[in-house]
Amino acid sequence: MSKMKEHLSKLDYYDGFHEGMKEGIKLYAWWKDGIQYVGTTGRTLAEALREAEKLSFSVKHSGCEPSELR
Repeated sequence: MSKMKEHLSKLDYYDGFHEGMKEGIKLYAWWKDGIQYVGTTGRTLAEALREAEKLSFSVKHSGCEPSELR
């Protein structure tokens, strides 16, 4: 595989990882008094999605694999 195709494949992988992470966060959000929360810590859905965006950017530009973040 050429370097360009390998690079694009990795970017597709990161994009897919990020989309799946956002979808999972949305699926586990719950409502209280008109606000969506995620988990049990009081974090809002908007805050969780912003954090996911930061994480996705870091992973995409660091060169590490998403699985290495565990």
